[in-house]
Amino acid sequence: MPRKHANMTDEPTFGKKSRPIMTNRNKKQRCSIPILKRIESHMDDMLARHKDVYFFRFDIRYPQGYAAPSDNRQFCAFQADYVKGLQRENYDVRYVAVREQENSSNQHYSEIVLVNVSPDPKGVVSKPELKPFIDSAEKIWERKLDLPPVDEDERDIPPECRKKNRGLIEDCTKSRYGSPQENGIMLSKSNSEYEEKINRCFHWGSYTAKGKQKDKTPPGQRELFSSRLPNTKKIITIK
Repeated sequence: MPRKHANMTDEPTFGKKSRPIMTNRNKKQRCSIPILKRIESHMDDMLARHKDVYFFRFDIRYPQGYAAPSDNRQFCAFQADYVKGLQRENYDVRYVAVREQENSSNQHYSEIVLVNVSPDPKGVVSKPELKPFIDSAEKIWERKLDLPPVDEDERDIPPECRKKNRGLIEDCTKSRYGSPQENGIMLSKSNSEYEEKINRCFHWGSYTAKGKQKDKTPPGQRELFSSRLPNTKKIITIK
């Protein structure tokens, strides 16, 4: 029996600062309030802790014909290794991910990630490149699915053109209509468009909270995954 999601909103904005979200009352497009709250909590926490935060998004899919387990154990193993890898590179990491499934035989996962950006020895803050974050995710997911790895010289080739036809980590640099879109957004307190960019990230992040594609999750299986919020009493706000 499909799950029913009652705790939804079709308001155009959400949260303490009325940030925009992907809803449309006329089209009955709604967002999950618990997911929006989790996104808001993690964004607020990271932006309070750091002057410069990098936001990006990706989707995690199974290969065609792969018999995915009905539970989330492969994704949870992937996520644990992915976060540990970023932490080893001295990133402070927050993530929110959701399980989704519509017409395909397997579920997929949509995820947003926020990491801090440290200045170099000269105090210059540079925007990270998206590709290493995506490549790292691809390699870990391949291992978790016990797939032969994609050759390194193929990683720069679009997934649809690769010999192995992978592209299981979708980098979200194209819209659903195929047009280019920005992924990897710097949120810097020194930038005059700081609040505007936060709103853009929150709006895009609310895609993971959309009401569609969440009814096929089996009973007893989680749909929402996220980092643990640190002790709020120890947060030092960066101004």
